[in-house]
Amino acid sequence: MDALTEHLHHYWKGYVALLVCVLPVLYLLRKQLVPIVGWACELLAYMAGLHVVIFAVMHTAAWFKYNTRMYWDAKTRPDWHMPLLQVWKHAEYNPGWVFYLELAALVAVIVFMIRYRPMRIQKGGFKREHVAKGASPKAKPPASRWDRKGKRRR
Repeated sequence: MDALTEHLHHYWKGYVALLVCVLPVLYLLRKQLVPIVGWACELLAYMAGLHVVIFAVMHTAAWFKYNTRMYWDAKTRPDWHMPLLQVWKHAEYNPGWVFYLELAALVAVIVFMIRYRPMRIQKGGFKREHVAKGASPKAKPPASRWDRKGKRRR
């Protein structure tokens, strides 16, 4: 944390200049960027929840495996662990396949989000008039060139 604050104190002018240059572009592209940022935040929330669920299931399975040994077997704790906060460190996943399970879950979540939560604006379905009980819906006049008085429509 000290290295980060030292870096920010040393290079704060560059970050302010970058922010001044980037803010107008972000303001002009806000209609395109807001849905992308929202979609990314939704993906992050889904993956964080899924990571916590996988973490809990793995630790519960390790606990269950340790506590359900037969009395004649030597009780040794399974060395199953994964990082809860530093998910990018591949070496800290003890069963190595759990890292690939999370990558497969990431791909599946992205596919499901593209399929069921697309970024484009969805059009609503066909809207019907509300019909009160006992009343008939409004009927459209027939498509004709003549009106009810016998005059030609324009």
